[in-house]
Amino acid sequence: MKKSDIAKLRLHNQRIVGTEFSSASQVVSWLGAVQAQDYHMAKWALGLRMTKATDRSVESEIDSGSIIRTHVLRPTWHFVPAADVRWMLDLTGPRIEAAARSRQRALELDAKTLNKSTKVIAKALEGGNHLTRPELMSILERSGIKRSSQRGIHIMFHAELEKMVCSGRQRGKHFTYALMDERVPKTKPLLKDEALGKLAATYFQSHAPATVRDFAWWSGLSLTEARAGIESISSRLYSETVGGEAYWMNGSVSGVDGRSTIHFLPAFDEFTVSYTDRTASISPEAAKLAITGYAIFNPTIVLKGQIVGIWKRSFAKAGVVIEQQLFPDVETLAEKPLKAAARRYAQFTELKAVLS
Repeated sequence: MKKSDIAKLRLHNQRIVGTEFSSASQVVSWLGAVQAQDYHMAKWALGLRMTKATDRSVESEIDSGSIIRTHVLRPTWHFVPAADVRWMLDLTGPRIEAAARSRQRALELDAKTLNKSTKVIAKALEGGNHLTRPELMSILERSGIKRSSQRGIHIMFHAELEKMVCSGRQRGKHFTYALMDERVPKTKPLLKDEALGKLAATYFQSHAPATVRDFAWWSGLSLTEARAGIESISSRLYSETVGGEAYWMNGSVSGVDGRSTIHFLPAFDEFTVSYTDRTASISPEAAKLAITGYAIFNPTIVLKGQIVGIWKRSFAKAGVVIEQQLFPDVETLAEKPLKAAARRYAQFTELKAVLS
């Protein structure tokens, strides 16, 4: 296996190419978790891995509660399957909560205040109420709990990690919270070893080839825990060494895709954020253009597994306008696959594509 093969295999295993998924729930279940702090781009991350999808159809599944948007794995928003959210939070929540404690202390959010806050929030959401964070903050303030933007963020963050609240139905452009017990069916808890193995199996079926450090980064686990997860499913994995690194794979890996298909990937797509070493798909020089400060990933243009530029979209009367910026060493892209990629995104938005 060559370094260039790694990125092409990832395209296949992430189902950016060769997908048969007809629902967003299938995509999230396959990937395990999908980074989702950029909500609109995250919906496209699901849509591009489906045979046919629109922004509205994906949002409908999220609103139904089959996909939950919450803080899990690394301390950022993710889409996760409703069936898996509880054991994932049991596994990764304590590490996230521990990392947040110093900030909680700085905001004077002690255990007593946090416990009182979660009780007030639970009562407000009881009975199927789906409320926005500002609405919940107003209720907290009337209960004698001081609010500020940062305190509010950390109070809700704690309530998510406690498995008390999760994402509710979208209300126009506003996000809401709901009680997890009313939104997500109870599931059987997993022992830690079981959870480590299940998370490792999901990651390597959908993100391979990948290293143990990649898995630790993606999952938010320690290297020791990541190795334990891999060891528990070692009979289902094999590895190849490339550049001195062991890349783990399983039976889902198939032939390298050599087609000249172009893909417009969203910001923070799993193809870019799920690995510590991204040189299989982008050079360090090009990465400076694709990744801004604080590891903010721009939407990227991918050809044969290689990131060859970035893109952005805007909306006009004519339709969705897609502007492309190729990297300096990329002279041009073939017109037919470029238009096909633009058309696919436009179909997702249910608008006409305008390439700029």
